[in-house]
Amino acid sequence: MTKGPISQLRASRTAATGLSDAALSLEGAASGKGLGHDFLRHVERTAVILHLIDAYDNDIQKSYQTIRDELKEYDVSLATRPEIVALTKIEGLDPDIIEDELSQLKPLLLPSTQVFAVSSQSGQGLKELLYALQATVKKVRSVKAPKPKKPAVPVITLDNEDDAWQVEKTGKIFSVSGIRIERFAKRTDFDNEESVQRLRTIMRKVGITHELIRQGILAGDTIVIGTQRMTY
Repeated sequence: MTKGPISQLRASRTAATGLSDAALSLEGAASGKGLGHDFLRHVERTAVILHLIDAYDNDIQKSYQTIRDELKEYDVSLATRPEIVALTKIEGLDPDIIEDELSQLKPLLLPSTQVFAVSSQSGQGLKELLYALQATVKKVRSVKAPKPKKPAVPVITLDNEDDAWQVEKTGKIFSVSGIRIERFAKRTDFDNEESVQRLRTIMRKVGITHELIRQGILAGDTIVIGTQRMTY
């Protein structure tokens, strides 16, 4: 059951703080550093991106641009995804200061981007933000993706036929096959997080990750590449 924005309002104060903390871990995430990389993998499945910018940040323009750059580096399509921007922790700030900070952000945004000033402590602006989020998500998800002409398993062929790969789904197991990707998987040390992240980066760059998401993969599902197994 989907809850409306009013019923979500009670939980929004905790959620707003959590989202803000998550955003702080994004710098360097696209290159596989820290937990931010896992966060970005979850962002791939979102319909709308909500940017929370701390009003007490020394450089709010830099903070926003850092997140935008990480999204673009990780996946160009994320940089074009609909977004909403919210300036947070505004309790106690004079209206003139809030307006000044909002005016600093607006030159970096598309004209269609909605901007809000909110406080998770006082609740100021949260109801309006939640309504905007609900309406935007509903609008994005109402646009149905075109149906493929054939239900066949997609095969992507690059310049070299060794780069061709395909994905087959059986329950919660996703089998990836292809000469080059199987070779990469065979050389991967699955006990070494850095080695696994390199494999994930390769999968993302050649489009395998996008196809896994399109076929409905969820956290915890199994990916089989040749004779190797890994958890999504």
